Amino acid sequence: MEISSVVKTYDFKGMLCREGTMDEHVVREMSTYRVEEMTPGWTVLDLGAHIGAFTRRVILTNGGRVIAVEPNPDNWAMFSANWARLPDPSVVTAYNAAAVMGEQEPIELFLNNGKNTGSHSIKPYKRRASITVQTVNLADLLSAFSPDAIKMDVEGAEYELLTPPLPQCVVWLAIEIHRNIPGSGKEKSILLDEHIRSQGFKLDRPVNITGGAWCVTGVYRR
Repeated sequence: MEISSVVKTYDFKGMLCREGTMDEHVVREMSTYRVEEMTPGWTVLDLGAHIGAFTRRVILTNGGRVIAVEPNPDNWAMFSANWARLPDPSVVTAYNAAAVMGEQEPIELFLNNGKNTGSHSIKPYKRRASITVQTVNLADLLSAFSPDAIKMDVEGAEYELLTPPLPQCVVWLAIEIHRNIPGSGKEKSILLDEHIRSQGFKLDRPVNITGGAWCVTGVYRR
């Protein structure tokens, strides 16, 4: 899928970003994931791949392989353009779909039409337009690729995706835990943190899970 001719882009640190959006901010915030501390050569699952900033950082920093999942068609077009810029695009397998735990059936994606192109969500929002997107089953991805690491920025879907325990092959988990999404909240986010820790994960990046922020990023290892 090609980038629309009406979309103006520019280069920022090797990434194509869209003018008038938060794409550049997303590229800048990749440092919070501490990719440099990953073991080189890992297989990494990038859920909510957006324009490909995390995927690119992993490949250029650690090598290995990335399995990327991004449902929004506009983000997918940007991801595809940035994917093609990698020294060896063959090390990335990508899906234009939303990750789910149930049947692989089309699902509604609720769109944020503001500057934050990374905040589209499969969680129902009032007063948001929606589009229908394809899905891919997370359990199937875990079985097929046995990832060592997962980055998950899925705008509220993390609560359902992480309900089953992760397989033992996953030893690193970076996740944005959202509290402002319909069906989430502070109490639920604390329970999710406890559920992750119960599987032997420990917070590698300090985060105030009990604070008042609408979203927190945790990096866990086991």
